[in-house]
Amino acid sequence: MTALRLVCGGSVTATRAIRCQPDDDFPLGLGPTALLSALPTFDEERPTILGREQVEAVREVYGLLARPVVRENRGLQTALRRLVLAGADRVPADRLIDLIVCAEVLFIKLPGLPADRWKQDKVVDGAFALLADDPVLQAPPERLEALLRLGYRLRNDEMHGDDPSGRELRTLTGQPTDDLSAVVDDIERVLRRALVRLLSDSVVEQ
Repeated sequence: MTALRLVCGGSVTATRAIRCQPDDDFPLGLGPTALLSALPTFDEERPTILGREQVEAVREVYGLLARPVVRENRGLQTALRRLVLAGADRVPADRLIDLIVCAEVLFIKLPGLPADRWKQDKVVDGAFALLADDPVLQAPPERLEALLRLGYRLRNDEMHGDDPSGRELRTLTGQPTDDLSAVVDDIERVLRRALVRLLSDSVVEQ
């Protein structure tokens, strides 16, 4: 599930467990049942679509996630968990909170930087260092900075109960939008790409 989300994005969640009584079990129940669980249903507005061209990338990332150097890195595991939670949530503002936590772990905690009042600058600088020339995102540095700073301000508005309606929303391309989901989707795309690169780097440096 995590590999799918990192490569493809969208909303995806594990299926519910299915229980079926064996024929020789007694007393006989009412037939097969689906066990309820705390897993959320996926967001039908953001389906995860796996194309043929992405299968190998999913397989590669799945392998990276299984490496001991990745599994034992608490910071990476925290960032991955927050990304998965953000992908499963239906509420854009809640997704944004998880994504900014993910960003702080990736660009402040993992490099060993102090968590002071300049956290926003450190997140932007870390994203620059990792993604400024990324061939997948192809995002100009000024647009990457603008998106992450906007995400930080919107997250702070949500955390402190402030009204964000007066803020001008723009996507990674600089396109104006009234849809918070469009901004959150782009932030998630940036962090997914950052995690894929960091996973690869972690294995190379092993």
